[in-house]
Amino acid sequence: MKKVLIVTYYYPPSPPVGGVRPSKFARFLSEFGWEPIVLAVADPTATEALTPNANVEVYRVSEWPHPLKTYYRIMEQRAQKRGRVEEFMLQMSPRYVVAMSRPKRGIARVKRWLVSFMRLPDEELGWLIPATAKGIRLIPGEKDHASRYDGPSVYEPACGIGH
Repeated sequence: MKKVLIVTYYYPPSPPVGGVRPSKFARFLSEFGWEPIVLAVADPTATEALTPNANVEVYRVSEWPHPLKTYYRIMEQRAQKRGRVEEFMLQMSPRYVVAMSRPKRGIARVKRWLVSFMRLPDEELGWLIPATAKGIRLIPGEKDHASRYDGPSVYEPACGIGH
C-alpha cells in the first residue's frame, strides 16, 4: 500500500471542528489503496468523547510555547482569581468596531501593537519546528507516498517538506 502523510493541526480527539475533514478523509483512504499517517498537534484539551479512526496511525507533536498563548493563559488565570472570566472572554473577542478603533494613547497603544505583532503570522508558530522534524522522519526513503495538508496553520506544508 502507498502511504500518505496528512499534516493537520487539529485531529480527533481534539474538540475544534477543524479536525473533522482530515478525519473523514483519512477514514476512506484505505479503500483506495492508501495507508494514512496523520501528523497533528498534541492537544491537551482533547476529550475521550471524540474517538479517532482506528485504522489510522496518528502521531502527535507538542508545540513550543508561543508568547501570545502564554500571555492569554496568564491573563485568563488572573481573571479567574478575580472572578471576571466573562469580562475576560468578552475582552478577548471584542466586536469589530471596538477592535478596529484607534487605541488610546500611551501604554494601551504600545500593548496593542505588541499583541498584534505577536500574531504574525499566527499563534501556531510553536508547532513549526517540532512538526517539521517529525514529518521528515515519518516517511523516510519511501517512493510511493504523498502528502496532504489541512487546517488553519500556514506551516503545515513545511512539516511535510521532505515528501
